[in-house]
Amino acid sequence: MYKQGVASPMALRNAAGQTARSWASTAESPVRSTSVSRQKNKRPPSKAARASSKPAGDDSKGKSAAKEKPSSKEKAATKDKSKQTAPAKPKSDQATQRQVAKAKAERRQLLKRTGRNFLLVVLAGVVVLGISAWRNRDRDPVSELGAAYAQAREQVVACGGTAPDPAEPMEFESPDDLALSGTLTATVVTSCGDLVIELDADQAPDSVNSFVFLAEQGFYDGTVVYSVRPEVAIEAGDQTAMGDRGPGYRVVDEPPADDYVFERGTVALAAGGGPNRSDSRFMIVLGEDVPLADLNVIGQLTAGDDVLDLIAEIDLGAQITGARTRPLETIYIESVAVDR
Repeated sequence: MYKQGVASPMALRNAAGQTARSWASTAESPVRSTSVSRQKNKRPPSKAARASSKPAGDDSKGKSAAKEKPSSKEKAATKDKSKQTAPAKPKSDQATQRQVAKAKAERRQLLKRTGRNFLLVVLAGVVVLGISAWRNRDRDPVSELGAAYAQAREQVVACGGTAPDPAEPMEFESPDDLALSGTLTATVVTSCGDLVIELDADQAPDSVNSFVFLAEQGFYDGTVVYSVRPEVAIEAGDQTAMGDRGPGYRVVDEPPADDYVFERGTVALAAGGGPNRSDSRFMIVLGEDVPLADLNVIGQLTAGDDVLDLIAEIDLGAQITGARTRPLETIYIESVAVDR
């Protein structure tokens, strides 16, 4: 035990230690503060000083190293190294790319073939048109249709009309099936006026079908009324104007009932000899109760009775056969239009 007021040995040692540390810090502080103040007051060296401090050979080496470019061998080696180190593409991607490339190649081939075929078709069309034009360079429809039609083309046009374009020679193996039924209206435009006919497809279906087919083909355009028999009928529909030619086919017989009366304005197909005698030729009755029989009746005139009177008044001359039924002024059928 120690007496109160007297320091213990432990306390004396602690006090001595603290005194020694305070002395040490006091001795070091002036040096440390002086070093810090010197560092604060020290200025950074200038660029010239830094440059002069470097060795003379270092700068040139740096510049030459900066300017030096890799050689081609080094580039190739770097490229090969990058290829070797690049990750390989999956097989599925490679297969897809091959399929895409193949599809593109096939598309190019298809386009080439299509273009080549189209060019061949165009060239073939040009050749065909050229051959047709060459064959038709001296073609004369009037002379093709014969002397009777040529004579009609040389005459004065009836009723002060004007001559249309010549008829275009046509022949058909058979008419198209137009599936007609009921009544239809046909307008025959002549040099002397219009003749309006109501066609009855139910009464003579094949005959009306043939008449409408030929009209829509333009068969009657430019033909003439080649025969006028006063008080009987006018006849037309033969392109040659001879009165015995048709379109290349015959129409089946479709005569009306035995008690049928052929009155003025009745329209029927003309007939030759033997069965199925009708063709493109047709007649319009001029008289009343004319004794005609076994003709295919196709309709009735509904307008143009005055046109029939004008036609009936035209002077007549001799046909090649000797009959005086040929009009000395040409009555053209300019067109036949059917409303169906």
